[in-house]
Amino acid sequence: MRHLEQAVTQALLLDRLIGAHWPDLGTDVALRAFEAVPFAERIAARSTYEALRIGAAHDPAAVALTVLPAADPAARALTVSYAHFIGRITQTANPQPRPGLSRRPHRRVRAS
Repeated sequence: MRHLEQAVTQALLLDRLIGAHWPDLGTDVALRAFEAVPFAERIAARSTYEALRIGAAHDPAAVALTVLPAADPAARALTVSYAHFIGRITQTANPQPRPGLSRRPHRRVRAS
C-alpha cells in the first residue's frame, strides 16, 4: 500500500487544484465541476520534460523509470531515479560540442 500512496502523491504533483487527495467524481455534478477547470489552469507542467523536472525537484531519489530487460519474471528490473533521468535528458538535449567542431560558419580560404 505504501507504494500506491507514493505513486498517488507523485501523480498529484502535476495538478495545482486537487491537493493531497483524489477528488470525489462519484456524481455527474462533481465530474462536470472537475472538468470545468481548463487543463492549462489545472496542470502545472506544459510538457513531459517539465513534468519530469517537477518530479525530480520533489523527490530526486524516487524511481522515475523502471525497465524490464527480459520477459523473464525472475529477471531483475532496472530502475532509474528522477535525478539521473532528468540529468541524462538535459544532457542529451544540450549536447556539448566536440573538440574541432563548431557551430560557427567556416570561412572558405581560397588558394591564390
